[in-house]
Amino acid sequence: MSKPIVFLMNWNRMNAIEMASLAHNVSAKIAAATTTFPSPTVTPAVLNTAATRLELAYANRMNGCCR
Repeated sequence: MSKPIVFLMNWNRMNAIEMASLAHNVSAKIAAATTTFPSPTVTPAVLNTAATRLELAYANRMNGCCR
């Protein structure tokens, strides 16, 4: 019987830009591997949009923008 692979990540060591970059990378990898991930829980488009929103929020953090 095979054991599941558990991926652990320490989010405390990553800043917002690194998290967004990782999310963009994961999104691209999932989109490229449609045979491995035929119906992921979070679609690559949604993940990519969330990463872009994180980048924008991080860039606007000093401007007082809240969206």
